[in-house]
Amino acid sequence: MKETIMYEWKKNGDVRKKEIDRDELLARMCSLVMLYPEDNVIAKQIVEVLPITVTLKVDKDRYEDEETPKIYCVDAEGVTRSIAVKKRHTIIWAMLDKYFS
Repeated sequence: MKETIMYEWKKNGDVRKKEIDRDELLARMCSLVMLYPEDNVIAKQIVEVLPITVTLKVDKDRYEDEETPKIYCVDAEGVTRSIAVKKRHTIIWAMLDKYFS
């Protein structure tokens, strides 16, 4: 598996892409699993799919419109898995946003 993930981030109709380090993002999400044992379901789901994810998509326009926006993880075969991440999960959103802030 490639060491990086293509991260697509859409905001105001503009799509930006960049490669991010898979291990770095995986380590950040694993730390959330450990730090928040009572509320880590979303981080666990992300940790499960990151090893096979080649493209991670975040649509910030939909984030504004939906109560429970989703992130999309696409694997090498083109299979897309969506993970609903409620807006109240501010730490996860902040981690994802930091790559394009």
